[in-house]
Amino acid sequence: MRTYSVEGIVLSRADFGETDRILTIFTREKWKITAAAKGIRKITSRRASSLEPLNYSRILVSKGANLDTITQTQILHSFKNIPSNLEKIAYSFQISELVDSFFGEEQPSKPAFELLLTTLNKLDRQKDPERTKIILRGFELKLLFSVGFNPSLQACVLCKKILREETNFFSADRGGIIHKKCRNESYVTLPVSVNALKVLRFLQKKPFSEIEKLVLGERIKDEVERILKFYIEYLLENELRSADFIKKIKTLKK
Repeated sequence: MRTYSVEGIVLSRADFGETDRILTIFTREKWKITAAAKGIRKITSRRASSLEPLNYSRILVSKGANLDTITQTQILHSFKNIPSNLEKIAYSFQISELVDSFFGEEQPSKPAFELLLTTLNKLDRQKDPERTKIILRGFELKLLFSVGFNPSLQACVLCKKILREETNFFSADRGGIIHKKCRNESYVTLPVSVNALKVLRFLQKKPFSEIEKLVLGERIKDEVERILKFYIEYLLENELRSADFIKKIKTLKK
């Protein structure tokens, strides 16, 4: 077929030529696709609003020899509260960066697409700024599960012994928690407090309906964020660009 229809969320965009853009779109039916939106930067373009980053749209795409082209769009849902809140913008930027980084083209994405859509809806509707952070942490763990990097949190990854209620260590290279006696067998570790490990386990197992009700102290939230960032950046072999943006926002709030 020369054309195909998908429901998708725009992850990123790059200007091309005088009036065009190249879009990266995460789709429900296929996988992550890259397509050109011709003339979208013109003031008269009717498709511009439906192809803004993180908008959820139905998109008709024409296949090309080197690059597919978007021919029609219909917006299905826009997350109206996110653009008006700087923190939500930063968190949504991190969400899209993670999806874009972990998924390649022609990689099945339906479960992850549903996770992305659910997370954006939760983020959009959540009024408590502290709980938006918790939603993001839940998303990170569930995304790791969907791409096969779910960290082992119940027992020591190396010796398999049940962990005591004491400070243990998160091993990025081993993919989970290790007992302090096994620390020398891992090259990349970070200490994990008892309470932070409990929160990580909760986020890993529970649905968003329970996750968004969590009330956590600032210290625990920061520790959980640090651990997940540590693991994700190890997996991606790169620093998250969105992390710097989030850090700047935190500095502005102080």
